[in-house]
Amino acid sequence: MLGWNENLQGEVIWANSAYLFATEHIIDKGQELGWPLPKFFHHEQPPKTGAALRASVTPSDGSEVKWYEVVCHNEKDGYLCFATPIDAVVHAEAAQREFTQSLAKTFAHLPIGLAIFDKKRRLQLFNPAFRNLTGLAVEMLTARPSILMVLDGLRERNMLPEPKDYQGWRRKLGDFERAAAAGLFEETWNLPDGQTFKVTGRPHPNGALALIIENVSHEIFRSRRYQADLDLSQSVIDHIDLGIVVFSQAGRAVVSNTSYQTLWGHDLNAGQSESIRHVCAFWRDRSAPSTAWLEIEDYVLTIGDRVAWSAQIRLLDGRLLTCKLSPLSGGSTMVLFAVGEGAASLSTVGSDGQTLKLA
Repeated sequence: MLGWNENLQGEVIWANSAYLFATEHIIDKGQELGWPLPKFFHHEQPPKTGAALRASVTPSDGSEVKWYEVVCHNEKDGYLCFATPIDAVVHAEAAQREFTQSLAKTFAHLPIGLAIFDKKRRLQLFNPAFRNLTGLAVEMLTARPSILMVLDGLRERNMLPEPKDYQGWRRKLGDFERAAAAGLFEETWNLPDGQTFKVTGRPHPNGALALIIENVSHEIFRSRRYQADLDLSQSVIDHIDLGIVVFSQAGRAVVSNTSYQTLWGHDLNAGQSESIRHVCAFWRDRSAPSTAWLEIEDYVLTIGDRVAWSAQIRLLDGRLLTCKLSPLSGGSTMVLFAVGEGAASLSTVGSDGQTLKLA
């Protein structure tokens, strides 16, 4: 630690050995250290008593700049000053700034909004996507607002689900912060304007918190549209009098209709998809002995080109059952069941576009 005294005129009237040693590196080559001592730090007046001031010094040999933290105290005839080397601190801060800038450049191209809050819950970093998704003013975000201020700003812009109870909503924000800090917060916000945001809170080292906002409106729309198409398809096949079961290429039951459930008393849509072997075992127990069930298993599990195939089965109650198998796209198989004498005259369209009779 460098120590020295300055009189009221700013002249160095005393210095310790550390000051003298450091001063030798800033005087010109060939110049000897004499009296009065040169000033190591060139400031117009010492900093206020007790206040820390950062100062840099460039050695005369052109080596790396040295950084110090200077603190001075008033005395009767001048000032008593001390300077502590802080090169490591300055370099660490510079590295941190560079790292933060690198992160900012990386996150700048992400379509997902990202905001990072420090352990005091002040905004330290955000990417353009976060600003674009939330619509919050750049001036507000660069002022390092708290996480509650950010969420309040989102509410003012109708970017949060509107709560019925405002006070309860404020309490929920505290729950959000605690849940996010524990890595448990993940919600889907359906906004008044029809957008859907997926909001995730994740903890980061040293008590930091990351808030991730993703616009999933298109994904939600496609998912709802897909579900609507599935519901429509199910409704259509439920109105067909024939019992229908569809198996995937792996031999798992994926679709059945109400006619099948009525015929066999077996709801394949109620639980997990069953394999063709389990389903055939169920059918076999409720029908007269027949080798057709083994052929049906082999047909469903066959990979490659197949042609439509049919067989007749007698149920235990005496009814004659016609079973028709047709290949579908992707290696799937549709199984049709028809009961009665008229079953033999029924037909369906095969994968090649030709009309195929059941028997």
